[in-house]
Amino acid sequence: MTVSVLFEVIALGHLVLACLCLRWLTSSGNRLLIIPMLLCLALVYDNAVIGGGRFIGAGEILELLSVPRFAVHAVLTPLLIPWARAAADRAGVSWAGSRSAVVTTWVLTGCSIGLALINDVAGLSLQALHWAGTLRYSNVPAPDTEALPVIVTGVFVLVAGIGMWIRRRYAPLMVTASIMTVAASLATASPLLANGAELILAAGLVGTAHWLRRTPQTPPVPGTRLSRVARVSAGSRSLCC
Repeated sequence: MTVSVLFEVIALGHLVLACLCLRWLTSSGNRLLIIPMLLCLALVYDNAVIGGGRFIGAGEILELLSVPRFAVHAVLTPLLIPWARAAADRAGVSWAGSRSAVVTTWVLTGCSIGLALINDVAGLSLQALHWAGTLRYSNVPAPDTEALPVIVTGVFVLVAGIGMWIRRRYAPLMVTASIMTVAASLATASPLLANGAELILAAGLVGTAHWLRRTPQTPPVPGTRLSRVARVSAGSRSLCC
């Protein structure tokens, strides 16, 4: 029962983040908050159903409530790929603003959504599973490629986070994406750990989107360009004098 309550606590955490997104979105119009807000709302539902499964009990009701968990995940999770590219672009990461990066991200997103829909919607086979006193329906047997869209998305968000750290020395997205990547590999052994890591990542996404609202669109002057400007200025002063 304690573990079920922990899933409800995680759901509450996502609800708080979603409310923050809505508040900041209405006050600033920062569209980078939209995807994190939708993802948080989806994870509120996901964790609430898992946490309440013990009390609902195995059967048609819990099974029907579980179907949207997979469908929404299949569509929303890969949308973090273009979100991460847009966030990196706004932070001034050079590769993120290129046309090839835009095309690549949407190709990856389309392929990831398509594969997730095949695995977790068209090929959905729900089976009741008990874990640490909780009851949830999972896709069993899981296809070999079920984790691929999540892995691709997580790696891309991590790459964008690394780019933002190198460019702006902003680490939260990189750190939270790293935690999520490690926890994803342990999801089968500990669903609670994986869902807790999702909350950490969601906080990183929301915090990053809000931070970028205050970050200038113009990237800082690179060190090489700055030194060149300094040399030109010094030369101009010497000529004047």
